[in-house]
Amino acid sequence: MTAATWRASAFVLVALLTSPAQAQSEAATEPAQARLQARVYGLGPLGPKAAGDHVDVDIRLRGDAIRIDFIGDNAPDAWLLNPGTRGRGWLVSESGNYSLPVADASGPYWYDPKAPCVQLGGRCSPAPGEFILGRLAAGWRYDNALQGPDGTTSGTLWIDVQTGLMLGYRGRTGSHGRERSLRATAVSFETVPEEVFEAPSGLRTPAATQPSAQR
Repeated sequence: MTAATWRASAFVLVALLTSPAQAQSEAATEPAQARLQARVYGLGPLGPKAAGDHVDVDIRLRGDAIRIDFIGDNAPDAWLLNPGTRGRGWLVSESGNYSLPVADASGPYWYDPKAPCVQLGGRCSPAPGEFILGRLAAGWRYDNALQGPDGTTSGTLWIDVQTGLMLGYRGRTGSHGRERSLRATAVSFETVPEEVFEAPSGLRTPAATQPSAQR
């Protein structure tokens, strides 16, 4: 083996040994990302007017940032953006030429699959799990929750045991106990660009600045 051949072989060996670690390091810096379609009941002002009707949604997630596009005949002509500021979001309509700040209880959609009760707060206990879209989802009952899904304070949710992504819930909100539920109909763990969570520039808005995603 010549010196040049030895150097080339050593370079390849080093690359093979270091590439996985580098890839893991790069992946670790990226927030959790996913896209899911779901059927939702009881969305309040953004939902259908008739009780019991549903609306289909397309939800894109990047860390704590959430974008919800509404689909179908019951859908409003706008999409909801929460750049990671829980409790406040933006209702964006390009056809209506507006971007309005709104009270928003969307999320959280990511939980620690081993200890979701820490994030939920209140009373929390295991419930029967389910297979949702072929993925094993652990069930958890919650009551008086501080961070129940989509503003619910009591109910049951199902969390993907591998990723911590919430795949469904059925619960009630506030003192009036309004029912609200979500069930994923499709899910993919694809890359979601940061630009997805930026409202188009030039829309009418009462705020001095446009919303931007927390990165």
